[in-house]
Amino acid sequence: MIFKSKSIFTGIDKRYQEGFLVVEGEKIKEIYQSFGEIPSRDLLGAEFYDVGEKTILPGFIDSHIHVNLSALVYAGKIKLATGGSEEECVRSLVNQVDLKKLDEEAWLVGKDWYSPTWKNKVLPTKKSLDAYFPDIPVAMISADLHTLWVNSKGFEQLAFDPEYLSSHKEAFEKEIDTNEYTGVIKEGAAMAGISKILTESMVSKSEHIHLFFEQLLKMGITSVCDLAVLPDETQEEMDDQIYPEVYQYLEEQNKLKIRVHLFPIMQDDLDRIEHWQKKYRTEKLRVVGGKYFFDGVISTHTAFMKEVYENDPRTLGTSIVPPEKIKNKIMLAASRNLPLRIHAIGDRAIELAIDYFLEANEKYGGLNEGFHCLEHLEIIDPVDIKKLKKSGVVASVQPSHCLMDYPTVFKDVGRERETRMWPFQTLVDQGVPLAFGTDAPVVTNVSPLENIYYAVTRQTVSEEPFEGWFPAECMDVEEAILAQTREASKACSFSDKIGTLERGKFADFIVLSHNIEQTSSKKILQMHVEMTISNGEINYQETKNATVVAE
Repeated sequence: MIFKSKSIFTGIDKRYQEGFLVVEGEKIKEIYQSFGEIPSRDLLGAEFYDVGEKTILPGFIDSHIHVNLSALVYAGKIKLATGGSEEECVRSLVNQVDLKKLDEEAWLVGKDWYSPTWKNKVLPTKKSLDAYFPDIPVAMISADLHTLWVNSKGFEQLAFDPEYLSSHKEAFEKEIDTNEYTGVIKEGAAMAGISKILTESMVSKSEHIHLFFEQLLKMGITSVCDLAVLPDETQEEMDDQIYPEVYQYLEEQNKLKIRVHLFPIMQDDLDRIEHWQKKYRTEKLRVVGGKYFFDGVISTHTAFMKEVYENDPRTLGTSIVPPEKIKNKIMLAASRNLPLRIHAIGDRAIELAIDYFLEANEKYGGLNEGFHCLEHLEIIDPVDIKKLKKSGVVASVQPSHCLMDYPTVFKDVGRERETRMWPFQTLVDQGVPLAFGTDAPVVTNVSPLENIYYAVTRQTVSEEPFEGWFPAECMDVEEAILAQTREASKACSFSDKIGTLERGKFADFIVLSHNIEQTSSKKILQMHVEMTISNGEINYQETKNATVVAE
């Protein structure tokens, strides 16, 4: 295949060029500046696509996504139940189901409630769900995936044993007056509950993931990093929502059209990960490294901070496990050359993680191949950014997140610390590799083009706030594209094979509907992907427009 365009963005640098991109098999053979440079043998029988001034980009990479949960949302197995209050969220769920046809034994699952955006900002209780669903188990997953809200039947069916409840007291909300459980479950216990609730066969998982990937191809996504959702370490069987056998099944059926880079939870030994690395290692399916959680999230005051929360001076947040355990995991990963991805949102968690990675580099040297990552980095002390650059760790961030609760986040962190949040351009200016993902289904239906828009404007789709939230951190379009392609390939630890358009790399690229170099940032949302080519195959095409070059 030969693709002609006046606007090819290779990702090697920030320039666009006119030329002819030649694909042979699964790889990019060459990019020529003129038609006359193409060898005649490459022209014989070739499919020729002249896309005019439309921009060709490297395939988009979602560097942070939870695929199984996202696929269930896309399939409608998890209902999106939103609202500005507890009652509105419950009514949203009620309006999506036929109460008379619900199976009393089957879970009804909703998602996307978020109490920090409610007027009263008070956590919900099981009573509101019981009023409509007294006889079936119901679970509502928070928008950020860190909190679970269940009704009485659901709490009963989860059947947490007394010893577990006692050892995880902080995870289970109680009524102050009655000391009765409210049905709100946090952090690790919440994720353990989600694992119990969402049980499907491998075939069912594969069907949902296949359909979801078809949608991602329409968005121009050619690679995903599927990251573990926080498990509960006391479970007898680890369920971190990472299922390599499902992707293997899809690949055997020739239905895996997107590259999958897996990061299961990192346990205290590496036996599980290293076994999977040997078992699942193709060009489309790789178990790359591990993931672990340092802290929680700002909205529930579980992110680990250097200073107390503005509206809760009793707490700095906390690390999910003792910091020494995080250090030990980083050291173990470094000693075994394993890329490790650490969830760190609060500035204290970020500072400690960077220090541990630097210490690991000093003791073991950097990774032979691939990159460690810090995930989210929502609030970082400026003094730690230089250390982050020195560490070589990739900053894996989600541009949509900074617009989820920007009007109220200052109440948690104060006006001064608010200026340190999501400093995308500062990170780029100081040479830190910045990789974009979505963290779906924390957010849903966010495309890479929307990610680029959010990073460039720091505004919502309705263009709020005016001039952008802390506009000094707005990125230019080219830097944002690089974060969604070249830099994201570093988060995959696969940057030698994907992420840029170069000779010998896999032919993973897209054709946009317009020329992005001539498009204002406000019009990025009006663009879409017309073609997605992955592994040298056209796996999404809006219109058929090829001609065949005759002998």
